[in-house]
Amino acid sequence: MKYRTLLALTLPLAIACGGTATTTTGTTTAPASYDGPVTSTDVALGQQVWAAKCGGCHTEQDGAYGPIVAGTNESAADMRRQVREGGGRMPGFGESQISAAELEALLAYLQTTGGVAR
Repeated sequence: MKYRTLLALTLPLAIACGGTATTTTGTTTAPASYDGPVTSTDVALGQQVWAAKCGGCHTEQDGAYGPIVAGTNESAADMRRQVREGGGRMPGFGESQISAAELEALLAYLQTTGGVAR
């Protein structure tokens, strides 16, 4: 009984303090702090970030360490969350590793590959 009471009291707080929402399909969505359009058009910088930070794992070949990103058509918010927080075997990349400007350039590059929706 105490466990249920504790869960009932803490779950709403956890969600209100930055937790992610769960859709009816069971997938998590990015927090509102990741919302918004891609704010960069610097595709060349984004391609450099991809080559330095992402391409080693997310190659365009079957059997790569990470999944192929091209053509996944992810939302900018979901991709921002994935880069910043990581998930599964992927580490998160904080601003000391990929700056905010570099992240937006990366998203601009990924739009050209179909990895991020336009």
